[in-house]
Amino acid sequence: MLQELRKSIDVCDDEIAKSFIKRMKTVSEIAAYKRKNNLQTFDAAREKELKERILQSTDENMRDYMGELFDKILELSKKYQGNLTKNS
Repeated sequence: MLQELRKSIDVCDDEIAKSFIKRMKTVSEIAAYKRKNNLQTFDAAREKELKERILQSTDENMRDYMGELFDKILELSKKYQGNLTKNS
């Protein structure tokens, strides 16, 4: 039973990793667009909209955890965009 549950977690982790890489590739494209058009990396309105949309579709008992997860994802995305902008 435990091994089956761990296999299920492994599948979820693989999906999360693939989705994160896909997201960061898109972040790279956004960074290039922003750089080309002299736009700032941080867009507070977009970040707020994203979190509200995600949290609305999250069960109440998971909302705090989902908020923390997306805080970290957004933090890493901004950091990555910043590094891409500096290195070009």
